[in-house]
Amino acid sequence: MVVAGPADSDSRYMAIAVREAMRGIGFTSPNPAVGCVLVRDGRILATGYHRAAGGDHAEVAALRSIGFAASGSCAYVTLEPCNHTGKTGPCTEALKAAGVVRVVIGVQDPHGIVNGAGIDRLRSAGIEVVVGVLQSSCEALIAPFRRVVTTGFPYLTLKVAASFDGRVADVGGRPVWLTGQDAQFAVAELRHRADAILVGVGTVLSDDPRLTTRRREGRLGKNPRRIVVDSHLRTPTNARVLDGGATIFTTISQDSDLVRRFVDRGNEVISVPCDATGRVNLEEMFRECVRRSWHHILCESGPTLTTALLFGRWIQRVAWFSAPMFGGAPHLLALPTSIGVGTMYEGPHIVDVAVQRIGKDVVCIGDVFYPE
Repeated sequence: MVVAGPADSDSRYMAIAVREAMRGIGFTSPNPAVGCVLVRDGRILATGYHRAAGGDHAEVAALRSIGFAASGSCAYVTLEPCNHTGKTGPCTEALKAAGVVRVVIGVQDPHGIVNGAGIDRLRSAGIEVVVGVLQSSCEALIAPFRRVVTTGFPYLTLKVAASFDGRVADVGGRPVWLTGQDAQFAVAELRHRADAILVGVGTVLSDDPRLTTRRREGRLGKNPRRIVVDSHLRTPTNARVLDGGATIFTTISQDSDLVRRFVDRGNEVISVPCDATGRVNLEEMFRECVRRSWHHILCESGPTLTTALLFGRWIQRVAWFSAPMFGGAPHLLALPTSIGVGTMYEGPHIVDVAVQRIGKDVVCIGDVFYPE
């Protein structure tokens, strides 16, 4: 008989903590999604996850569910416990006070205010600490958070839906549903987990999208903030994306009558400087997004804005949905123009690619690597 060793048990319980953390994705910004499992004598005492900024952290949520009676237990946490007082107290002190004797951590917190301090505090209190269990899975949970705290810019996922030969519209530019219902539900899940959805004015004019979240089996989905990049405010005031309010980034002055027309209808209009081409300065726009705690942005942009985002090296992840069909408008490709590189080898690469069949369609998901 093979008896599972500590490493096997640690991985098994950390996998449960990862699943717990995933329940909070899309709701916790500006905080990361975190999960926790409390185990004693091979039995799970409690689980918890961080539900929203300002609320209990995952460790406290798990401890609270059992009245903080965790003496002699092991805590499995996807992210290093905090050791400072913010909107909540230090999780290190909560674990210590509850009698936790061992803490297994998926990944160290990259934020400067933590970044090892929680680990040091636990060890100084005589608590055994193990770091790096299922690290890649735990890293994936905090990718948007890491991007923001290390660069000051949001984490962008690009979603593309195209035919096998890269067309994004029918002949004459008519918008069509390229992918099937299963893929559309998959996109809804991507939206549900994002803080905001980004499109350009070209997509608004051609498709008039709502960009709402319609999930499988009638489940309610979170509708992220909708962002329109519209340098010269060409968005129609009756566009469906504006239903319920949206944020428009433009170069038009705030004292313009045109701006007031949108604001009076419940929208937010943010004026930013223009870039060398006279369009919205993307760097300034993304700084504004971070100020609003939109850390993970799903880009459902059309060819023009998508090209600009890739050229500017803003995209960190891609979800490319391919429909099993050919044809369509020959000039409407997902990426119709050069993104400023000489050869394919100099352009962005997609790494750690996962390919999945979703109904009749195929989706390729991977991280973007930009060669130096």
